[in-house]
Amino acid sequence: LAQSELQITHISLRDINIQLNNTKLPSFEATISLTPLGQIASATVSLKEQAATAKLMPLGNDYKVSISAKKLTLPIGAPISFQALKADGFVNAHALNLEHVQATFYGGNIEGNSSFDWSADWRATGKLTIQEASLEGLAPNFGTIQAKGDLSTELDFSTSATDVETLFDKPMLKARFTIEKGEIGWIDIIRAIQVAKKNMAINGTTNFDQLSGQLSINNGRYTFEQLALKSGNMRATGAFSIQENQQLKGNIRVNLNTASRNVKSTLQLSGSTPHPRTK
Repeated sequence: LAQSELQITHISLRDINIQLNNTKLPSFEATISLTPLGQIASATVSLKEQAATAKLMPLGNDYKVSISAKKLTLPIGAPISFQALKADGFVNAHALNLEHVQATFYGGNIEGNSSFDWSADWRATGKLTIQEASLEGLAPNFGTIQAKGDLSTELDFSTSATDVETLFDKPMLKARFTIEKGEIGWIDIIRAIQVAKKNMAINGTTNFDQLSGQLSINNGRYTFEQLALKSGNMRATGAFSIQENQQLKGNIRVNLNTASRNVKSTLQLSGSTPHPRTK
């Protein structure tokens, strides 16, 4: 009898689920095409409940990867949602390098690059440029401070963790930002001037034409520097930090021109983000 050989050229996987310690990743499907020698010729991975697909093609010792999505919410870290996303790069057994990332989210655009490495601990780095993204939808993903306006920023980030589930819990980040035609929903600067030196709560809203500055995040501490706010006939500058326990420390210098006089005040910021105070 002639001996026959079974040759597998195509593998399809359905309803694949991965449960982390506290997070269930989205279900996905995969199709793999094999060469006559049993090597991977191509592979496609698709999220079942989101319009997102990753395609892999062999290239030397790595695989070229192309990611496209018409709808995608990040399953780990802040639940940021993308209306569309494209990314290209390379992946191997130890790392994923996305050399070009382009996406639309919250009415704005994002472009840049990022890389992920799991050869030892989990690590991620990236450099991104964001243009005119709405803070009203974006800000609630990152904390308790309410803010509105169109955000443009250039940022660099890096982060590491022993497991992927906590990779984005405490990133390091540096960013220059500008926010146009918005509001801050946790501090009323005009009220702060009125109650200066009285150690009173200054909750409220400050509307502005433009707010710019520099943000750095390190070990759960948020530091805002070189702040410059323009709001009609008011100008404000300053710097402050938010500790991991939400305590505030910093100062705000305000210049307010009215029809009758010019008011200047330097406010020492204290309290917490839910209940800011000046003293």
